[in-house]
Amino acid sequence: MLGPPKSSWFPLVLPSIISVEVDSGLECSVCKMVFRGPRMKGVYQSHFETIHQRRSPACIICGRVFNNENDRKNHQLSCPNFVKPKPPSQHICHHCQRSFDTAKGLNIHRALYHRWK
Repeated sequence: MLGPPKSSWFPLVLPSIISVEVDSGLECSVCKMVFRGPRMKGVYQSHFETIHQRRSPACIICGRVFNNENDRKNHQLSCPNFVKPKPPSQHICHHCQRSFDTAKGLNIHRALYHRWK
């Protein structure tokens, strides 16, 4: 039933959301679910955005899809496919240009491979 609004908090004005007024409620034009009651505008808007406009967030590292952005962020902090970038090495062998994370590693390398130099 289309027609003029029945109260001051009606009509529903939401961009790209189409609803049809039915017996004291709103009917979703996509799934035909009917929303009734004093808060139907907000409930309908929430329904439409979460069900019909869902943009499932995905992890940029592994591509896993999540129900909400918060779950994606929490996953991404500890994604098993995440490879932490190695910081530039401070310890470089002057003989062969090989780099090491620690001075101890460089000293062991020099002792084993460049003892004669």
